Amino acid sequence: MISAEIRGVPHATVLSLASAFVRNAGVAGAVDALRSEFGLGPDGELRMPGRELVLSPFPRSLREVDLARAGAALFRHTVADAERARGGATPSVYFTLGTEFNVESGDLFDRVLAGLGAAGVEAMVTVGREVDPSRFGAQLASIRIRRFVPQEETLRECDVVINHGGSGSTLGALSFGRPMIVIPLGADQLLNASRCEDLGVAIALDALRLTPDDVRRAVDRLLTEPGYLAAAGRVREEIAALPPAASTVAKLAGLGGRS
Repeated sequence: MISAEIRGVPHATVLSLASAFVRNAGVAGAVDALRSEFGLGPDGELRMPGRELVLSPFPRSLREVDLARAGAALFRHTVADAERARGGATPSVYFTLGTEFNVESGDLFDRVLAGLGAAGVEAMVTVGREVDPSRFGAQLASIRIRRFVPQEETLRECDVVINHGGSGSTLGALSFGRPMIVIPLGADQLLNASRCEDLGVAIALDALRLTPDDVRRAVDRLLTEPGYLAAAGRVREEIAALPPAASTVAKLAGLGGRS
């Protein structure tokens, strides 16, 4: 944004989930210090991010401010069918820590894997390109560990998602109406986890303190207490009602036409 302002180039801001809950006063000083390094005046109210065009894939319930009324361009993150692509008597869980936090997670994978084994579910676990799936040793036949999987296909097939609370992972799960166990590790994830708990779509667990039994009990709650599935379904309906991503093209083209 600073580079765009220096050069007079129009810019668009794409929102992440938790930024709605971060107060400007907490970061304005650091932003102004950086701006001053490039000869720009202060922007104490942080108007720069929303000065041109704001794009948001988040429905109203996941944001603190009604962005549609504020002039943001809302769009749908993905088109998702809420129905599972396959049947099966055994519930299915998808566990991912995204792409950035796998190596830094310590023994978190091991503890969650033990909990999934105790829960008696089928599980798909992704560990990213830097972690060797074989390092976890022999697992139950019901637990599969991969570096990557096609995420939308996996979300379509599962009943419960365990993730780190990243904006993309959270929105992906809710696009399919899947309740979650959220294990925040850093960045925006603590705020995302808190918001999802408030909405009744997730159970948050502490990454440092959780035990396999915590995971087992949380999976059981999400599978047996219907309120979580119902709440996730309501958010899915909100997401499905958003305009398609193609609807932002004209807005971006118009922004470029002002340069």
